[in-house]
Amino acid sequence: MVRPKPELVEWTCRGCGLTIQSHLRNRLYCSRDCSLLYRSTRASSKCPLCRDGDPDRIWFWPTYDLRAEAEQRELAFAEAHERCRRAEMDNAGRPTECQCFECARARGEDPQQRSTGSRGHTRKVTVEFRRNRDHILERAGWICEICQLPIDRDAHPLHDRAPSVDHIIPVREGGSDDFDNLRATHRWCNIRREHPYDGYDQQILEDARTRFLGPEGARRD
Repeated sequence: MVRPKPELVEWTCRGCGLTIQSHLRNRLYCSRDCSLLYRSTRASSKCPLCRDGDPDRIWFWPTYDLRAEAEQRELAFAEAHERCRRAEMDNAGRPTECQCFECARARGEDPQQRSTGSRGHTRKVTVEFRRNRDHILERAGWICEICQLPIDRDAHPLHDRAPSVDHIIPVREGGSDDFDNLRATHRWCNIRREHPYDGYDQQILEDARTRFLGPEGARRD
């Protein structure tokens, strides 16, 4: 059975505001460098490009209200310097074409070269990983081992519920492709593992249930 390819989705880079069309639906930034610039600007309330800073930044928040106010100031400051980041990325160059597997292969790029996420680490997909992948999915009974919801084995590889295999100990931290270090997940849950702040299992479980089941389903035990 030939699975139809998803339509191009238009999304906006959180870091520089550039609008890009891609088959990948979970992108947040146009590139790793853009992501780092945005997060650095937010965390320090100082633009690393123009060197402007927020002199009234709140450094300590003993109460929840003060923390919320500090976070809003960080967001506002980062948004005010979006043009700085866009100009920097325009000068440095960035991928504006779809980076999905099929589009990369159509452009003549190496289809075996995969990125492990927004932190920029790349590696070859090993023979051991390929050999273990189907066994991992069968072992889990086609149930995501993060959110505990069924995996759609017939979904297109770019769909959120498509089957994926996650490294429990990430490769960038020395994790291997051994059978015991792999688990079955949805593609979406696997991608969320790369999130710098919300990439832990309990948060992914809650977000996945909200995404796949809606607010009511997310409250089920």
